[in-house]
Amino acid sequence: MHPLSPRRQPTPKPTVTFSGRLKIWPVNGESGTLSISGNAPWQAQAASITSVELADGIYAGSLGGMFRGCSSLVTVDLSNLDTTDASNMSSMFSACSSLLMVDLSSFDTSNLMRMGGMFAGCTSLVAVDLSSFDTSACSDMRGVFSNCNSLVRV
Repeated sequence: MHPLSPRRQPTPKPTVTFSGRLKIWPVNGESGTLSISGNAPWQAQAASITSVELADGIYAGSLGGMFRGCSSLVTVDLSNLDTTDASNMSSMFSACSSLLMVDLSSFDTSNLMRMGGMFAGCTSLVAVDLSSFDTSACSDMRGVFSNCNSLVRV
């Protein structure tokens, strides 16, 4: 777990701008833990999200369903997201039907237990980089690439 207890860190503040950009940054401007259980705070605006801006200092707890239904999202850069403590990435990108490629090579997944349906329904997905993924603790990997008909490179 990150040295600062997640309970003492303010949760990140998400906003979706009119241009479709989802911005996630710590409320205090320094650090925060992002933990999504069920629907993300921006779920009602998911279909209008076209890009994501993620500030430094965001630590992941659970990312299950984080971008579920973001059907206009084409690419996403999550390279500065600290996933050391992340245990759930189930359905993280499910139904992101416009997503073309995603590079998750910076992710530390040593504590990842669930990633079922992570890319399910990403019908335009061509390439995904999971080269750093350690799935030794993962017990649910069902349907990770279900209905990813365009997928050429993993």
